Formats: sequence, C-alpha cells, structure tokens
Amino acid sequence: MIREGNKFLHIDEPETAQHILDQQYHTPWNSLLNSFLPTVFPALQDILGDRLSYAWTFWQSEWATDYIFKSPDDLKPLMDNIVRHALFTGTGERLLRYFSRPVRLDGQPYAGSNPEIMTRISKWEEGVCIRHWVNGNSAKLYNFLNNLRAETTMNFPGQFKIFRHKEGQPNDGPKQRMPMRKGIADASVRGQVSKQINDRFMNQIATFEDRSPAHKVLDPFTRPFTSQGRRVRALDLLGKD
Repeated sequence: MIREGNKFLHIDEPETAQHILDQQYHTPWNSLLNSFLPTVFPALQDILGDRLSYAWTFWQSEWATDYIFKSPDDLKPLMDNIVRHALFTGTGERLLRYFSRPVRLDGQPYAGSNPEIMTRISKWEEGVCIRHWVNGNSAKLYNFLNNLRAETTMNFPGQFKIFRHKEGQPNDGPKQRMPMRKGIADASVRGQVSKQINDRFMNQIATFEDRSPAHKVLDPFTRPFTSQGRRVRALDLLGKD
C-alpha cells in the first residue's frame, strides 16, 4: 500500500510496486520538500525574507533490497549458515570493495588511508543480523519473518566519489569526480550507489552453499499426498521400488 495525496493505493503486482519505487530516482525532491514549508514553517518569509532558502539534506539514508521466501520456516534454517558465510568471507579487502574503497593489487588499503572496519552479529527472537561498517557507513543482512533483507546505511556520503558539477557551475559544463554531498541534489546517485553496495554484498552471499542433508530437500517429494480426493504415489527418486 502506498499513499498518493490523501488516498491510499493498493499495489498488488510486485513489478508495479518496484516501478513506483524506482521513480524516486527521478523525483524533484527540492520542489516536493519545499511544498511542505507553508505548513511546517509558515513564518519563513517573515523571518528569513526572500534572499534565503531552505537547504534540504540527508542526516542518514537507508537502501534496502528484500528477498521474500514462501514462509519463515523456509528461511530461518538457512540463516546460521548464511551469517557464518557472510562473516568468514567478509574480509577487510572484500568490505572495502563493497564500499568502493580503493585497495592495492594485494588487497591491502593504501598507506595513510587507515580505514575503520568493524563487523557485528546480533541475534534476537525474530532473527539474526550481521552488519559490516567501513568508515561509519554500513551494510547489513538480516531476516524477519519470511523476509531476507540487505540494507545499506549511509551516514557519511563524502566517503564516495561521484561525477557531478561544482557548486554554482552551469549544468552544461563538464562534470568532475568529487565527494558526494549530503544535500538532496545527490539523492538520485546516492540511491544508485547504495543499491550497488547491496548488489555487491548479495553477490558474495550468493556463493553460499546450502549443506542441508539431502533427505531434507527430497522429503517433500518422496511422500505420498492427496489431490482432489485421490491418493498420489510419492516419487521414487532413488530407485528403491
């Protein structure tokens, strides 16, 4: 369900919902947020006058990628192995690459960069979470009910270099590789960078091997069942009959 004006719309098709979410890349955030000013700051003109305007910034941003399983019982048994895999393969070199930090050919950080890297695992009743930090920005993976979520939290966008115009430069001028800003001017590229971190993180998680015993995988297919009132024989996958 999403809100559009004063109405709530039900989104039944995942493709439609994803399309709506992707439109955030193209949202004119400055004009949208400024439209709230008469309500939240009605005395703006009286106090600041016409020469000053609001500067909208992100204090923190989160970008999530969800993988939906049929039921919590399908996901929960996998989490211990997934988190163990994420921990053992979450080397300093790989974490730096998740966050687009430059490393030498041997995987070590360049002299003088001194990156601050930390990993923490938390476990609670609903699920388990592993979280990697690099210089105050983080990528985490956790489960809740039947949802496996990868999430990038960005607190210090200046850690990332992007191609953009300098402040006050005409839009038709050449872009330069510069630090990402906290302002909403970089909102679109901020979303793209966060998604890329999620993708790199989950591409590594995808190398995880499920070591569940074979009988647990085959059991649902090797048991008889009833369909439309008729008993159906189980599959004989091992050729015993």
